[in-house]
Amino acid sequence: MNRFFSPLPLGQETGLTLIRIIVGIAMIYHGWEVFDTKTMNSYLEWDMFKNSSFSKFMIYSGKGAELVGGIFLLFGLFRNGRGTRRSRKFLGDGTGRTATANPGFLGPG
Repeated sequence: MNRFFSPLPLGQETGLTLIRIIVGIAMIYHGWEVFDTKTMNSYLEWDMFKNSSFSKFMIYSGKGAELVGGIFLLFGLFRNGRGTRRSRKFLGDGTGRTATANPGFLGPG
């Protein structure tokens, strides 16, 4: 009971680990679409990708980064340590450049 009222966090490491694993599994699930040709071709029909000259590259690189980033999260490669900056840079470069490569991606304006 004394630990409950102490200012120290209760189960912080366990909670963060569970969140990291759940988000990693969700990212792997959605990134796995890179192997489904029918689903990937349906993304090419979206309005934001219709007029782009490299839409297939954007779709596959975004889904690939999501898959690899999910694997990194699942195995804990985004935790504090040596590989943190490299893996965050990979995930940020892959998904961030895909989202901003098309000027109409965020809507008119």
